[in-house]
Amino acid sequence: MIQPRARETDWSQKYRPDTLKDCILPSRIRLPLEKMVASSIVQNLVFHGSCGVGKTSTARAICSDTNADVFEVNGSLDNSIASLRDDVEGFVSGCNWDGRRKIVFIDEAEGLSREYQDGLRGLMERVSGRCSFIFTANRLTKISRAIQSRCFVMDFTFSPQETSTMKVEFARRLSEILQHEGAKAEPRYLATLIATEFPEFRQILKQVQFGCAE
Repeated sequence: MIQPRARETDWSQKYRPDTLKDCILPSRIRLPLEKMVASSIVQNLVFHGSCGVGKTSTARAICSDTNADVFEVNGSLDNSIASLRDDVEGFVSGCNWDGRRKIVFIDEAEGLSREYQDGLRGLMERVSGRCSFIFTANRLTKISRAIQSRCFVMDFTFSPQETSTMKVEFARRLSEILQHEGAKAEPRYLATLIATEFPEFRQILKQVQFGCAE
């Protein structure tokens, strides 16, 4: 059972995974990431796929599992070349006296300007010995080929077989959440919701929470 965040009221945030072992992922994604976590050295990564499928949660879980020094960027907001120079370069250039590896996590990276992406190329190579970059994006086509070539690209679009296995795991997770919340929902309603909304975990949790509040 995921340890819930005490102050959160939104179930999609309250029960967001903190570690990779709690993320619901197919083995083709989980196994390479587990190896990276075990080595404590994360490669540059791009996670791409539709909204709500676990890209951001997985990225944050990796950062947590490796005890990295993390700088998080919202690519839809902090996307100017000035932000890159003043914020990101300042972070990666600073010393880490405790020896922790640094990770720059750029969420919603499809919002980055072309100038920003061009500026990242050289920076990623200069600091590769001490810093990794993780990008999440809904559309891979919005991430430059130059950045993609410097990263391990992972597709969060799931095959029918992967989806079938993950649905079972998510249904089990949902049952645990309902039990923890002291809430009930009709099994047929849950089955229909998972069948129609999966793999959008966030949307399913929001609808279940809203339905239980009625």
